[in-house]
Order: sequence, then structure tokens, then C-alpha cells
Amino acid sequence: MFRVPAPLIHTTLLLSGLAWNASEAQDSLMDLSLDELLDVKVAVASNLNRELQKQPSSITLVSSGDIKRSGARTLNELLTLTVPGFFMVHDQDDIIAGFRGLIPDNNSKVMLLLNGTNINTEWFWGPSDAILNGIDLNFIERIEVVRGPGSVTLGQGALLGVINIITREEASGARTAFSVGERHLDTSYFSTRVSNEDVSLSLYYSVGSYDGDSIQNRGWHSNRSDQGLTIYERQHRINRSEFTNTVGNVRLDKFHVEFFRFHNQRDLFNFYRDREVVEQRLDGINLHYESDFTDNYKIKLSTKYLADEYVLASHGGNFPNSSRTRFESQDSVFSSIANQLGLADSRVSEGLPMGGTREDRKGIKATFTSHFSESAFQFAAGFEWNEFNMGRNNRFGHNYIINEEIQLLGIQANQFGQLEVGVPLNEANTWVKPGSFEIKSLFFESTWDHAIPVQSFIAFRWDDHPNWGNQISPRIGSLWKIDTNNQLRVSWQQGFRGAVGLQYSGGFVQDGFLAEENYSFINAIADTVVDFDFDGDGTNDTGELLPVKPETISSFEIEHQYSSNSLSVSTVLFWNLLEDIIAAQAHSYDGLNYGDAIGTDIIGTWGGNWYYQNQQGQLRQFGLEVDARYRWQNGFFRLSHAYVGIDDIDSSATGIYTVGDQHYAAYPENVTRLTLQQTYGMPIGQAIVRLTHLNYWGFYSPEDRKVEGADINNLHLELLPTAYPNTSWQIEIKNVTNQNNLYPINGTGNLSGAVGTASIESRQMELTFEYQF
Repeated sequence: MFRVPAPLIHTTLLLSGLAWNASEAQDSLMDLSLDELLDVKVAVASNLNRELQKQPSSITLVSSGDIKRSGARTLNELLTLTVPGFFMVHDQDDIIAGFRGLIPDNNSKVMLLLNGTNINTEWFWGPSDAILNGIDLNFIERIEVVRGPGSVTLGQGALLGVINIITREEASGARTAFSVGERHLDTSYFSTRVSNEDVSLSLYYSVGSYDGDSIQNRGWHSNRSDQGLTIYERQHRINRSEFTNTVGNVRLDKFHVEFFRFHNQRDLFNFYRDREVVEQRLDGINLHYESDFTDNYKIKLSTKYLADEYVLASHGGNFPNSSRTRFESQDSVFSSIANQLGLADSRVSEGLPMGGTREDRKGIKATFTSHFSESAFQFAAGFEWNEFNMGRNNRFGHNYIINEEIQLLGIQANQFGQLEVGVPLNEANTWVKPGSFEIKSLFFESTWDHAIPVQSFIAFRWDDHPNWGNQISPRIGSLWKIDTNNQLRVSWQQGFRGAVGLQYSGGFVQDGFLAEENYSFINAIADTVVDFDFDGDGTNDTGELLPVKPETISSFEIEHQYSSNSLSVSTVLFWNLLEDIIAAQAHSYDGLNYGDAIGTDIIGTWGGNWYYQNQQGQLRQFGLEVDARYRWQNGFFRLSHAYVGIDDIDSSATGIYTVGDQHYAAYPENVTRLTLQQTYGMPIGQAIVRLTHLNYWGFYSPEDRKVEGADINNLHLELLPTAYPNTSWQIEIKNVTNQNNLYPINGTGNLSGAVGTASIESRQMELTFEYQF
């Protein structure tokens, strides 16, 4: 096992941008010196500074070479393999993008951008599932990752980190690729660009499917049972997916139009209910205009429109057993209906529509930027407006969510506690109640270059929301160019995330969600009927539900960068303070039952309600990310290690991010990454060999049990044949050593048995052929 001696060890800043050209063995950015590489332009953390070395936050670049040669299946997995301070953690019904020890429930505290435009959903989830957890990565040219808050430039949602995808645009001509592999992996894409002196059009189209790896009867998959079936007995497949994606760009003078459709369906392979498959179709169009307003000012205007649809379904194919029959005939809330109609059996039917909804989003953003040629002072200012319309019917007319297949009959409890059948699902099981709201924002940023080689920067953003009110996100810091090879950055900034839109619109009807407008009804009966501690007695405890405030993070960072022609080392030390942590909570009732009204909501089928609240204490954390990269003529070597620890935490703030006051829940506190790439010249052509290694040293389960970590190794072999200069042949061996340790899993609710999930794919080989026209 590869181990680095201590947690606080030097590790890699991923700075390579390895765009493949079939006529060259080296990637184009690999031909740059590390000094030149540090000057690569990025656009995610600042409205003024574009050079990587002058960013006011911790930034990692993930290149096209990393994407192609890492062996990653999904974007979440790719960032886990390549970005220190990031780690993908599984959830019972999701896959979470974690930053610096913190795992946000349903991903709502991480922001995903596409070419700088926020594409997060607002009603419940955050980043697009079709992009974050889909299996198509070929549309991506590079990725810019902010490790830490980004609300100063991007507003709410950029609490823990930001992921900005820069999409692929061919320089000229066209490119196509086909990949096949074990477990019926079959993917392909076509990318082209046509242009003249006035206009250019680029287009990317891809399609593919993957049957996924079989799950094993151990860990979470064997421990967790619901609706008469363990997760193993449901026979999910790890990363089983189907996708069809389209991305296009039109450039005409100062105008740029982007359009896209991401459509992906995948198994929820850690979930334990009949809604086992999630499908997302995200359609969008963005229009940008950029021009010199005067000799000293530049203006950029952007508009966007997105239609975001979700579909839930069953995949069926479970192992039939008596416990499933017993659940449907005896243990389900709806057993009386199943018995009356003779529907109780041991199988989940395939392809049942278990839910769906849609959210539409639109926005406008204007940025004014100075470029005074003779002044040390520069500034940027602007405004942003976004509107969210949630709770709309998807293309199938659905806005509902159900957990059991029998609920397709439209079952609802009436005022007498009797079950009625035939109620429209959009009424009986509304997923998101219709609602809309606007967020208005103003932002300002400035830099000042001093006579000595120091640049100071300051920025703030003001966001206004109709429910949680106003929030100001500030940033201040300095960059000191010590000498040719060394630079120091000191910065402090804040990020935030208000409650998701569901908090105010309401939804998850029959799942028991309680909207904020109904908190007063709970407070009125808190001493008598509400059972906060689930002991069956509503009179021996009490509580009060309060309006939810935005969760905030204050982040202080010190970064030292060393760079020369062959070596780059970046060391980041950070301290974070989190307050008003937003977490899901729940209670049951003593004397009230499923279907009883709580204001405009009802008690869920399980006999209670769930909702969001702020945890009252503080979490203080610290960490070190030390990154090194060494480059030589025909290859490079990268080594990174990220450590995150808990400085202090109030007892009232434990739970969502931590287990107790010593460790993070399901997030490895020490993670080492290694990448080694070498190019060889041979008579038949150029060969590229790349090893990608990930070692997470261990983690603590939500039950506070220490679980052994794992070493994961992916091997990439590539041939650029001399006889066919426009082709590339690639072999990817994923999980070379066939590592099968349990992987971290977290979530909410009953996490008994969540010691880890057997979701690391077993060893697999994949073959790709790529051709450039």
C-alpha cells in the first residue's frame, strides 16, 4: 500500500491542461513551462483577475488530459481523483460532492457552472445530476474548481465550493470517438466546428449506455432493508446509466450563444425504496454580449433560460421473497388496499413512473469592468437577477413523488383516516408545490497594485431573497510576489446558502415535508402532541421551530506558491467557521396520524413530519492542502495530500457534518493522490502511459465507527500511431488491483448499518478509438 508518512504532507496542485492533438504525443499545455501554466486564464473566482496565479481563492484546474486519462466514470469521481480538498461521498439516494470535510445533503451547498453560468436547481437539489453523476465527460475541455466559498462572485449556493465546466470547442474540423468495454459499456461522440471570418458554429453530440457493475451483499447493501427488501435484493447496478447529450456554441462578432441538452438516467444504487431510478433532462440557452464600453471600460451582458426536468422510476428485477409479499400484505400503510385488490406480491414491477417535476429558471447579469492602462486601481461592478419557477409539470404531466408502487393508484387518507383511491397523483403526492421567487444581487470588486510587488483585493456581494432576506458576502486579502519563484496569498471571505426553495413552496406530500409557513402550527402543540424525541409521549418534551436563516462560512486562507520551469508546489492552510448550519430534522406525534393536516401540509405516511432548521452552535475546522507537480521533457509527476480536521464544535452543531466532536461523518480526513505520466517514442508511434492513484486513509461512519480506507489505481495506455496520424487508440484499466473495500456513505434519517457501501467498481477494461478529421 502506498502511504505518505504524515497527514500534513506536500501534495499536488493540479495545473495541467492536456488538450490532445493526435499529431503530438504531448498535450498542448504540457509544452508550457510551469510559469506559463500559472498564467492560464480562469474565470470562476474573480471578475477582475484572470491569471491562475492571481486568484483570490484556492483554485484547481482539471485538464482534458486528466479527463481522458484518469479512468474516472463520472464528474464526481473525476474530481475525487484529481482535486485535493474534494471527495465524492455516497448518500442513500444521491452521490454528494464534498469539500474539505463537509458533505452537503442533496448537494444544495455546492455550485455547478457551465462556462461561468450557474445551472444549479433551486427547489431541492443543487448541481445537475445528469452532469455531476452522468457518465459522459467528453464534452468537457477543462474544469475550474474553487476549493472553498465562492459567494462573493456567485451568490447563494456557492457555500462550500464551486465547479466551473468549460465545454469543448474544436479549433477546426471534427473529432469522433467510440468506447466499448465490459458490462456492455458503449459510448460515442461527435464534435465539430465550422467557421468563416464572421461567424463560427461548434457542435457536440454524444450517446451511450453502461449496464454497470453488480452490487455485493455486504455493507450498506446488506444491512439496510425497507419495504421487505434489502438493497442487495433489489439488484441495483453500480453506475448503470444511459445518456444523450448535446452542446452547441454560436459566435458572431461580440455575441456568443450557448445551447445544450443533458439527458441522463441512472440507478439510485444505494436506495431502498421502489423509486430506484432517477432521470434528468436539462435544457438551456445562454446569450452573452461583450464589448469595450469606452476606452477604459468593458461591459458583459448575459441572459439565460433553463428548463430542468426530473423523472423517477422503478427498475424492477428484484429477488422475489416472502418478506416483500408480507410487507405489501401486512406491513405497508396501504396493505388494506393491496389485499382488497389482490395486488400483494413479491416483485417490484419494471419501469413504473414513480415521480417527476420541473423547474424553470431565467436570469440576467451585467458586469462592468475597468481597464485603466496607467492606473494601479481596477474595479468591476454589476448586478444579477434570477427567477425560479418550481413545482411545474414535466413533459409527462407529472409533479408527484411516491415511494411504493401501489401508490400509483392515487391513495390518500381522508379527514376520517380512511384511505381513498383514485386521487390524481399530482394532488395526492405533490413533489413540489407550485411557487416562484426572485433573487436580486449587486456586486463590486477592486484590486490595487502597490509600489512594492503586492496586490490588495476587496470585494462584496449583496443578495436579496423574499424569504430569508438580505445577505452580504465580503472578501479581502493580498497577494505578495516575494520573488521570481515565490508568492504568498492571504485572504478572508464568506459564503452562504439559504434554505432550498422547497422550504417556502412546500412539497413531498405524504413524505411529510413541513413548509416554513406551517411552523406556527407545530409550535402551538409542541408541549402536548408533538413527539420530538420519538418516545411515543408528546408531553415529556418540547421544542420550537424557527424560520431558517442562511448557513454561513467564514474562510481564512494562507497560500504559498513556488514555481519554476520544472517544479510547482502550492501549500494552502485554511481555517473555517460555520454558523447556522442548515440540517433536516423530524418529529412524530402522540395522538395525530398519517393524513392529518398541519396547516397546509399533512403528516406523512410514516407518522411524522420533516423540515429544515438551523443548528445553533458553531463548527470550527482547519486543514492543509499541499500540492506538488514536477515536469520533465516526456512526462510529469504529481503528488497531493489533503488533510482536514475539527478545531472545535459546539455540541448543538454536531450531526450533519460530524460524528461527535472529533471526526467528520463519512468524509476521509486524509486523502493522498498520485499521478504519473510518461510518453515513449517507438517505431510504430508515440505511447502514453499514465497511472492515477487515490488513497483515502480511512473514515468514520455515521455511527462513529472507524472504517478502513482503500487504494484505487487506474491505468491508461494510449498509442498515437505514426502510420495513422489522426487516430488514437486507448486502453483504460479501471481499479487495476481490484480494490473492494467499503466506500463512505452518509445521509439523513435511519443510517443504522451505514458502515460503508460496496460501490467501488471491480476491475474493468475499456477500449477507445478516437479520430480527428
